[in-house]
Amino acid sequence: MHQGTMPIRFAYSSGTLGLNQAERSEIRNSFFALKRAPVIVQAMPLIDAGGAEATALWAAEVAAVAGGRSIVASGSGPAERLKRFGAQHLTVSLERSGPLAVSSNISRLKKLIEETKADILHVRSREIAWAALQAAQDSRCMVVTSCGDDNVFSNVIRDAGSLADGDCIVAGSNHVKNLIKNADIEKGQRVAVIPDGADLTHYCAESVSAERLAHIARIWGNLEEPSPIILAPGDIGSLRGQTELVRALAIITQNEPRCSDVTLILAGSIGRSDPYARELSRLVSNFGLKNRVFIADQLEDLPAAMLMADLVASVPNQPLGQDTFAAMAAALGKPVVGSYHGATAETVEDNVTGRLCSPVRPDSIAAACTDILTLSAADRNTMARNARLRAEKLFSARKSALALSRLYAALLTSSENNL
Repeated sequence: MHQGTMPIRFAYSSGTLGLNQAERSEIRNSFFALKRAPVIVQAMPLIDAGGAEATALWAAEVAAVAGGRSIVASGSGPAERLKRFGAQHLTVSLERSGPLAVSSNISRLKKLIEETKADILHVRSREIAWAALQAAQDSRCMVVTSCGDDNVFSNVIRDAGSLADGDCIVAGSNHVKNLIKNADIEKGQRVAVIPDGADLTHYCAESVSAERLAHIARIWGNLEEPSPIILAPGDIGSLRGQTELVRALAIITQNEPRCSDVTLILAGSIGRSDPYARELSRLVSNFGLKNRVFIADQLEDLPAAMLMADLVASVPNQPLGQDTFAAMAAALGKPVVGSYHGATAETVEDNVTGRLCSPVRPDSIAAACTDILTLSAADRNTMARNARLRAEKLFSARKSALALSRLYAALLTSSENNL
């Protein structure tokens, strides 16, 4: 089992959403009925250039386009980059954990609400959601929460119900909405399903340079050519089902001559002394797959990595709140083998943009991967087109941003009407 190199640094989105004039007009018009410019604050412990944090930048741009004051409050953040989105960064130290975290977060968020005169406080971190709700109690500020964590039931319904207690709850999938609705019908009525969305400008085959592909090829240079590649992105651990993928690879290489040289790339961080790491190493060794499995660490240039792959595997053992990796792969026209449950089953359309399988059955994963790897060139091209069209229709960051603008406008209009 090969070990990877240091991750490639790739900005999740180097600029703004690139909204066209019609989209900008739509956002402005949705806020037209308001009597004043709104103040919309995104709050989180940290903000960086990737993952769910990028959606805070897009939400910030929406608020700015609407003519409101757009603020991102976090312990650190790309202040200069935020300026391109028409937003302002305020340094507010919000704690993730610790005995004094809740009380200190309540005080800091209450001060933030008072000083900014916030109309909406949007939080995406379950660690500060409860504090945000307490801080906003005696103000006219509404709290919007976003739910889309991997372990949705534990994080949203049981351990951190505060994420489902906002004035409006933004769910990353219908799966999350149904979980909340089944747990509390009243809360379920306050859920809006808006996936984070993929930045289709960057997750587009035409935007990936030959140099970036060559960089990935050098990292994976010890692979045999021409080796079909299955890419499994995501942190390495039991949730993402890497041991099942290794078992599936053993079945594929043993039973399908056309796929005997398939390589599995596990693109995620892992602790070398972690019990799961030891289990992975043992399986790889027992199945004789040391030259067929490669741990590539966190490849942050996912567009290039996905383009180098023949298929992307997303087979979490537990239902995901949203499956951003599957959406990104679809945007690039890559077929996805995904779990039949949770948001993954909403993202992958079986036999149209990929294949769904049972994530706890290696034989089911193997069969789905084999079906994809042995497609004819014409069928593969059709699946690629279908995947890109589905991503444009359902998982575009621009469309998600527009949906969020309509949500903000509806909340603010309702609040003004109730004054």
